Amino acid sequence: MNAIDILKYGHRTVLNTIDDLPESEWQTNGVCGVWSVKDIISHLASFEHILVEVLNLFLGGGSTPLLDRMVAEGDRFNDNWVAENKNKTGAELLAEYNQAQARVMSLVVQIPPETLHQPGAQ
Repeated sequence: MNAIDILKYGHRTVLNTIDDLPESEWQTNGVCGVWSVKDIISHLASFEHILVEVLNLFLGGGSTPLLDRMVAEGDRFNDNWVAENKNKTGAELLAEYNQAQARVMSLVVQIPPETLHQPGAQ
């Protein structure tokens, strides 16, 4: 499995999925459970931020406040994060997601391929 390709193509899939979506439909609830497209993008942004924290650990440091929060909040994390970002526009959330994903890509290429190919903890 190639982590860089997975991250790149996953991001491209998200962008292609919302490419032609009118802004007026971004807040329609029920796209996934009770969430709107805007909520889903907010959720994805949070996990890109968490991935930045994790990748920084592989590169020698950094703290993991968002990862720690996710672990502490458990199942409530997703809904809490989305609720906290309700006042942001879809465009703001998409920009945040794109910026975090760009940061992920800049970090993941710094990690040695042999490290990226190691299986995770069981």
